[in-house]
Parts: sequence; C-alpha cells; structure tokens
Amino acid sequence: MQQKEIKQLDQGDLNVLKQIQNANNELLQELGQIKLLELNLESRINSAKEYKAQLIDKERQISKQLQDKYGQGSIDLNLGTFQPTN
Repeated sequence: MQQKEIKQLDQGDLNVLKQIQNANNELLQELGQIKLLELNLESRINSAKEYKAQLIDKERQISKQLQDKYGQGSIDLNLGTFQPTN
C-alpha cells in the first residue's frame, strides 16, 4: 500500500479557510449571546406577567373596598369624585 504525499496548502487558500473558520466561530458566539438575551427576555416577560397578576388582585381588592365604602358607581381620578349609579 502506497502512502499518499502530504501537500502544503497555498497561503491564500489557508487564509480563506481560516477566515471561514473565524466567521463560523463568531456566528456561534453571536448565537450564544442571542440565546442568553432570549432567556433574559423570557424571564422579564414572566416577571411582568406575575406583576400584572398582582396588580389585578390589588385592583380587585381596592374595587371591593371602595364599593363597600361608597356603593356602586364610577370614580373620576382627575377630579377625585365618586358618581353613584343609582
């Protein structure tokens, strides 16, 4: 069995291959950074959803307290007034 001769790559070809390898490495790094941003965004979205649920609960509690205190009606926050519906 005859062993094949090892050939030296032309410097220009070697440079092109190294550039492609570097570009692939940069792409992988960019994709990793994007994934981290995506995970952080997902975490922020979940926190916002939890906060929204807390606000809805607080709004219901305040609404019940105000209804018990003032009855059925509407509130004008700008004027600070309550208008009964009856």
